[in-house]
Amino acid sequence: MTEHANERRYGSTTYQSSQSQRNIDKIPDFSFCGYAASERPLPDQLDVVTLLQPSGDSRDRTTDIQRALDAVHNVQPRTTPAVVLLRHGEYVLDSSASILIHSNVVLRGEASSTGQLTKMIIRGPPREVFVFGRSDIGRQRNLGKARILDNYVPVGSRIVRVDDVAPFATDGEVVVERNVSREWIAAMDMDKLVRDGKQQTWLQEGTKIYHRRKVSRVVSKDSSGGLVELDIPLVDSLDTAYRADGQLIAVVPPEQTQQAGLEGFALVLSPSWASVPLDGTPNFLAVSVKAYVQDIWLRDLLIIGFRDGIVLENNARRITLLRCRFIKDAPSNAARGLPSEISLRATQVLIKDCSTDAVHRSDSYSVVTQAKVTGPNAILNWSSTGQGKLMLSPHQRWATGLLVDNCQATKIEFGNRGIMGSGHGWTCGASVVWNSRSDILQIQRPPLSQNYAIGCTVGQLAGGKTNDGLIESLGHRVLPASLYTAQLEARIGVDRAHVVLSQ
Repeated sequence: MTEHANERRYGSTTYQSSQSQRNIDKIPDFSFCGYAASERPLPDQLDVVTLLQPSGDSRDRTTDIQRALDAVHNVQPRTTPAVVLLRHGEYVLDSSASILIHSNVVLRGEASSTGQLTKMIIRGPPREVFVFGRSDIGRQRNLGKARILDNYVPVGSRIVRVDDVAPFATDGEVVVERNVSREWIAAMDMDKLVRDGKQQTWLQEGTKIYHRRKVSRVVSKDSSGGLVELDIPLVDSLDTAYRADGQLIAVVPPEQTQQAGLEGFALVLSPSWASVPLDGTPNFLAVSVKAYVQDIWLRDLLIIGFRDGIVLENNARRITLLRCRFIKDAPSNAARGLPSEISLRATQVLIKDCSTDAVHRSDSYSVVTQAKVTGPNAILNWSSTGQGKLMLSPHQRWATGLLVDNCQATKIEFGNRGIMGSGHGWTCGASVVWNSRSDILQIQRPPLSQNYAIGCTVGQLAGGKTNDGLIESLGHRVLPASLYTAQLEARIGVDRAHVVLSQ
């Protein structure tokens, strides 16, 4: 988006949440999103070790591509990614098998001299076409845990006080486990959701919400415990007043795919599934990123004809989606639910310079968060064109730490869905819309959190519902022009940030 003369400058990107006079919550730091936490650019200067040529006919190339990926992966030792390059042309994938992309392997399509992408024609039964990681990796191992002693841990905090620091070491993996209590559910007004005379469940009492982090340092130790500093500020609060307290758990995550990429392809589903309803039958996915995958990227993809495009699973992290374009080539069928271009369950995801183009009337969630997603996650420079309702919106059951920055959509909605679905309730907290445009904007404030819309231009605020979130400078862009960029520059320096963002 271009800047305008009437932009208003903000001297700080930190705001105090208005829900409490005693507790100070900050806008989250979203600069940790993306591959390598946005501390270095996506790898470009990589060795090309395998070349495949288009066959010029309609035979299935799934096995050829998988064998090439396997061969590169099996070269030991490999500490940096290498490229399997598909020469420009068309490749048919007509199989029931998915293509698995391994650690330290990049599958790249060669662009033509005019910039046209290498095309994958996808046929056959419904499946996940490209997959990062495996589903059968087992569970993380817990090495020890400690009770968090703070009465209140605010959004934006990196330090927690625990009753025992023995399980924790610098650079060690941890999760902050947050309790979902009956008292917290009631304080959020989520205990009275009734639909057709039946109680609806927003979040089950006793549910745990997890924030993946690493230990920056153990600050102090004494007989009553000590302080542990985390690498990334938290995007949700812990509050003993509502028994929404927590534990810090030292963990060893299962081994999973990392340092891998998919780039430079037009993925064309033939025939199109864009009009197929959500009815419980098997579905196509262009890309599936499994749990615990980290430091991978999707770049320069054109995804055509898919009902649902990309799913990023729980506990995956540090992922960049760059210049991914989704074309809805047929009207959507929303009788049983809306499709989504990107379904977000992961953390530290950066979605940058991506778009949806609805050729026909198509309603969809361009990017949607699912239940209990803990950020930070950031959407930067998203654009939506064409016909239909194309939304950037959390969907259900408490996602925290989402940034929508310099985006354009038909509707941007951060709020309470109440009894919709089976009790979706509050969809998000500690989430920000910054210098964005939408035909309809809804920003609501959860009782114990806050949502923000700053510097946004809208056709209208959503009618029939309150808009009691923190809405500032409506109709006037603000400075910094991009919250994510400003936070990244503040953290790693302007020069390094420019290198990361200039790709």
